[in-house]
Amino acid sequence: MHPIPRSNPTGPRLRLRAQPQAGPANGQQQQPDPGETAPPPAAGHAGQAPAPVQPTTPAPAPAPAAAAPAPAPAATPAPAAEVTPPPSVEELLKPVNALSGAIDAAEKNLEQSPGTQKELATLRTGIEKLETKARSSAEALKPRLEEVRSQIDKLGKAPGAEDPPEAPDVAAERQRLNGLAAQIDGAIKKAALIEERARQLISRVQNARSGIFTRFLFSQTDTPLQWRVWQQAGKQLHLAQRQLGYIFGNWWEAAKLSPLSLLGIIASTAALFAGLYFLVIHTIRRRLDRGGGSNPSLPERAAMASWVALAYALPPTAALALLYAGLDELGLLYWQVARIAQATVLPIIIVIGVLSISRALLQPNRPRWRLFNISDSSARTVNLAVLGIASVFALDHLASSLVRILSLPLSTSIVSAFIASLLYAVFLLVIVRTPLGPPSNAPGAPIARWQPIWLKVLLIALAVVLIGTAMLGFVSLGRFITTQILTTGAGILLTGVLYIAIRWIAPTPSGDTRGMNEYIGQRLKLDDFGRGQLARIQRGVLIVMLFAATLPLLMLSWGFTGAEIASWARAAIFGFEAGGLRISLARILAAVALFAALLALTRIVQRWLAKEALSEGRMEAGLANSIYTGAGYIGFAVAALAAISYAGFDITSLAIVAGALSVGIGFGLQSIVNNFVSGLILLVERPIKVGDWVKLKEGQGYVRRIAVRATEIETFDRASLIVPNSQLISQTVDNLTHRNLLGRLSIGVRVSYFADPDHVMRVLQHVAEKSTLILRHPPPFVVLENLGDNGMDFSLRVYLADINKSLGAQTELRAEIVRALRAEGINIPFASALAGHATIDTPAGRTFIEIGVAHDSDPDEVLKALREAAVRGDDECNDIHIAFEDIAENALIFSLSVPVAEGVHAGAVRSELRTQAVKCLRERGISLASPQRSIRLRDLDDLRSAMARRNAENAMGFSNDKPDGE
Repeated sequence: MHPIPRSNPTGPRLRLRAQPQAGPANGQQQQPDPGETAPPPAAGHAGQAPAPVQPTTPAPAPAPAAAAPAPAPAATPAPAAEVTPPPSVEELLKPVNALSGAIDAAEKNLEQSPGTQKELATLRTGIEKLETKARSSAEALKPRLEEVRSQIDKLGKAPGAEDPPEAPDVAAERQRLNGLAAQIDGAIKKAALIEERARQLISRVQNARSGIFTRFLFSQTDTPLQWRVWQQAGKQLHLAQRQLGYIFGNWWEAAKLSPLSLLGIIASTAALFAGLYFLVIHTIRRRLDRGGGSNPSLPERAAMASWVALAYALPPTAALALLYAGLDELGLLYWQVARIAQATVLPIIIVIGVLSISRALLQPNRPRWRLFNISDSSARTVNLAVLGIASVFALDHLASSLVRILSLPLSTSIVSAFIASLLYAVFLLVIVRTPLGPPSNAPGAPIARWQPIWLKVLLIALAVVLIGTAMLGFVSLGRFITTQILTTGAGILLTGVLYIAIRWIAPTPSGDTRGMNEYIGQRLKLDDFGRGQLARIQRGVLIVMLFAATLPLLMLSWGFTGAEIASWARAAIFGFEAGGLRISLARILAAVALFAALLALTRIVQRWLAKEALSEGRMEAGLANSIYTGAGYIGFAVAALAAISYAGFDITSLAIVAGALSVGIGFGLQSIVNNFVSGLILLVERPIKVGDWVKLKEGQGYVRRIAVRATEIETFDRASLIVPNSQLISQTVDNLTHRNLLGRLSIGVRVSYFADPDHVMRVLQHVAEKSTLILRHPPPFVVLENLGDNGMDFSLRVYLADINKSLGAQTELRAEIVRALRAEGINIPFASALAGHATIDTPAGRTFIEIGVAHDSDPDEVLKALREAAVRGDDECNDIHIAFEDIAENALIFSLSVPVAEGVHAGAVRSELRTQAVKCLRERGISLASPQRSIRLRDLDDLRSAMARRNAENAMGFSNDKPDGE
């Protein structure tokens, strides 16, 4: 067996995490290897802090001597149950004193030797634990301090110099309690001081770590442009070869001790890889190569790429893990072999992940499932370039690890980093030269090699930066940039792909019947709107989970330790200080959950009230709605106050803030507050209730909802009238159903002056008494309201049991009234649509028409024409009344009245009279009234003179054309 070189330090096996040692020649290793362990944190010295002085307490009195022998054990009474006493003040103060010593030790450790990155990270973790313990100790002491102060308050104010002294035992108790309160208060302040010192130390540790990282990152070494660097590196290759030969020679001698086991591990690894590879390839081909002419959507391709990338990475990762575990179990990973294996595993895993993501996204042989719209040749070229970059990264990482393990000179690392940078630049330029635009099927189409321009320029700049850092001697900076390109770039790209895939995992419900969203929607019987809300909630939860898992991984690639990430996560979840206020995400989420739970409980209670307690028929709808709405307001207020209190916000502080804002609210939100208070008044006083029929100047309708700010009124046109609550309180509102549904209905009726009023009232009373829609008590009654221009105005007033049925009652009563008046021969006056032609009702047995003629007509000729028209209708008619009624604005008004024989319809007689009147007037050249005719004032004077002459003749009894009784 070959001897082990002295340059190779002896280390423990892998599971003990072997510690690397950098030789003196390795000048580039200014930062120790992350595998180095730090000394115990400063918190470990907490036990060295001096214990607090225990106060003396009087010893219990000795038990009296036994005067008689002890009784038998059977007669001994059972001992009382032991009660655990609360912790004493000394026990509560002890952790604070211990923390004081621990924080002093941590500060001394930081000042004497800052240490390496890992040591500082360990020190920071210990200091954060001290900060948490100090805060917990202070919180544990505060209730005890409140108890002591409460006891002091019960003793009252201490007597002054002029007051009589208090009792000695009271004075002694006051002195003891004051001393105890001072001791506890001092411990609380001491804990707060320790917490503040811990925060300051954490800041100093972070600054020290940032300084070490910056110095390591920007440390400059010799450049590869110097020939001596290449000479030194060439001389060290033979030494490295000899060292590796010794290491692997010793490993082979150890492996030959158990050849069958080694062959079994290798065979198992190969079988596992082959089996998983066959299964993955078969599954991918079956899912991706099946028939389907349509191209999948972008979210579907992203979802496919997510699981395909994991599938591609599964066989090599599982095989590598099995091989590593098997070799470690056989004891073949020891000393430098373990360190070389550790240095090899990490770049191999990174290469597997990068290649799996690249192959899943580019899909060189499946353009339908390709996430980027590029040609097949471009996809293959980019995939090969990514493979080259990942391979160069793995080899460079292995070379840098061997330089550190074998203690090779710095020139070897400089040369390897320069060669790697050149290869990186070559592969990046290959991607730059590859056209990344959409494929074109047109023959002779130009190839757009610089599209997209921003990506190509970025890749060229990155290649220049990598070569420049290597040539200028910034080896660490170049390797850091390369590592971030692969790890951070792959992480961000994978996060973006998963973000897009979430749209396919939780799709919208429109036309999509797959996924958990559809299953839950069917089970809960949700409509499209509910399923859309469910899809949004699912997307939100998945996005939060995605970023919560991705951010720590990215932070690890940026150089943060797991302890730091865990510390920040604890601070974000369980609380951190911001502006003197402690914010706890966990308490806030718990408060939100408490608010949602109490609000859901409120809705359940409201639903129970609506279905059970308020639906028995013993309570009116308005009161039930007020109770329902009030329960909702109370539940919401209780839920909000409980959530705010649980989140850690002081209610008294909120009251102070609300008082300070009251002035601004009074001016700026006066209308909103006014409407809110008015809404409460409406719910409590209930002048307007849900279901009431109200009339406003804006309209009328039914009250459907009384909300916080406004009331919704549904009009009879099915429109919603939104009325502010303050308007319903401050203005007059006609509520037709305020106390009950009983209401009075008034129906107006106009009849001719020739009708008998008593007869009309009897007819209307009879119609009301026959109706089945009105109440008998109070009884209906008829009122003669007015003597109008064209007739007498009556009103029939009836009472309804339900005023909401007033429209149907009005319709039925009016129809019956018209039929009854016609049956009794009582005419209802109405005006004709043409100006100057009106029909006026006459007594029973006669009919009456009015005719309007032009102002320039001769009245005598008109009278003769009308008499001739009456005679043409009935030669034997002698009871003809013709009169010149009025000089209207547009016509001269004449009236013609004739008797109607029994059994003859008056309407037919009036129609015949009008027909003959029009014929006779036209035969005499007399024009009918027309609003468009122009009238001269001279013609009006002549007409007035003729009217005066005609009236004089009538007064002297020379005419028989007037009706009887005038």
